[in-house]
Amino acid sequence: MLLTGVLKFEIQILMVVPPFFFVLYWYVVVGTLGRRSSTFATSRTLDVLTGLYIGYPVWALRIAKSIQSSDNQQ
Repeated sequence: MLLTGVLKFEIQILMVVPPFFFVLYWYVVVGTLGRRSSTFATSRTLDVLTGLYIGYPVWALRIAKSIQSSDNQQ
């Protein structure tokens, strides 16, 4: 829509920012709940970086290792 000129950049940014912050909030909440229940060992910094899509690969690897170790314990 930006390329065709249907919506201006400012309008599109306004449409993207709320979902972006929701995803960031979701990662922080899930990380906090995971730490409290000792399910996922992540740090709040990593949760925020994951929500910003910078730390997503590291977060995904840690979660995968956590799931694998819980499967091996059973």
